[in-house]
Order: sequence, then C-alpha cells, then structure tokens
Amino acid sequence: MDKLDDYTEMLYEKEIEPKVQATHSILQLARNPDNLEALAQNEPLMQLLSRLLKDELGKSTDLATHIIFIFFCFSNFSLFHPPLANCRVVELTLRIISFESRRFDDLQAEIAHRRQTLEQERTRAAQDAVEKAEAKLESMRTKQEMLLYACFHLLLNLAEDVDVERQMRDRDIVAHLVRMLDRQSDDLVHLVVVFLKKMSIF
Repeated sequence: MDKLDDYTEMLYEKEIEPKVQATHSILQLARNPDNLEALAQNEPLMQLLSRLLKDELGKSTDLATHIIFIFFCFSNFSLFHPPLANCRVVELTLRIISFESRRFDDLQAEIAHRRQTLEQERTRAAQDAVEKAEAKLESMRTKQEMLLYACFHLLLNLAEDVDVERQMRDRDIVAHLVRMLDRQSDDLVHLVVVFLKKMSIF
C-alpha cells in the first residue's frame, strides 16, 4: 500500500501503458481483502478509476479488465457496494458489455463479408484477408471473454440488492446475457446461465 500514491500518479499519464501497469498494481492490492477498506475510503482514487473506465473505453482491453476486476474485488463484500454505486459502476459496466458485444459483432460481420468476397474472387489476397480477420477475432476473443466474465460476475454480485437488479433489468441486462450463451468460454457461459436463472425469478 506504500506505493499507492505512485500508482495513482501513473493513472494521470497521457499514454495508456502506464495506466495499464498502475491498474495492474492496484488490482494486486485489491485482491487482498485487508486492503479493501483503505482503498474504498480513497474516494479520489475510486472516482479516477471510474473516470478512466468511461474515458478510455475501447482503447485498451487490459486497462478495462484491470479496473473491472478491481471493482469486482469490492463487489464480493456488501459493505463496499455503496462506494461502487457512487462510482456508477453498474452503468459503466453495462456500457462496456454493450461496446464489446458490438465490437465482436462488427468483426464477425467483417469476416462474413470477406468470406463472401473470397467465394466470388478466389484470389490469394481475398484468402489472406479472411485469415487475417479470423486471426484477429481469435486474438480478441480470449481477452474479451475474460473481461466479459469479470463484468457479469461484478454485476451478479451487485444484483443481490433488488433495486440494483431492477436497474439492470431496465437496462436490458437479460438481452446482454442471452447473447453470451454461444461464447466459447465455459466459465463465462456457466456464469451467464446462473445470472439468467436469478433474473428469471426476479
């Protein structure tokens, strides 16, 4: 915890990489439950993490994953749900889920288009374009599914509050959950099924 001020300073850097490193270090602190109270009481830090999640959306999956996992560590304890509410974590997390889903859909659409072009042209360039797009999708999938797992697990923890669960339902959480059922990650799909069961008895 003695280096927390240094990590916080790094979050103000213009480049993404120092922010990624700093959030990774803060995550290591948050994984120790003994540190959570002091971190939660550091309101400027909590608000800064929240702002980064909003402002840097789409710029770094690693950055988003670190911050979401930091908030997830807090979400395991009801005591820390109010500070998360102050940071508008539910809204920000749903925004990330929506953004990542669109990004995945766009890349799948691009692959479908490139396959259609390949069918028509049968050229090496068209084949290369398909392979490049498919490789990009596979590269993105692993990181993205880890981020989505953290997002949905965080929301599931926060949904123990009926009012928060209602807020999620009003923001189409069920539609987001259903779209995850054909993902490759067994952990993500299992979590989604558990979440859907909870929502079904709301």
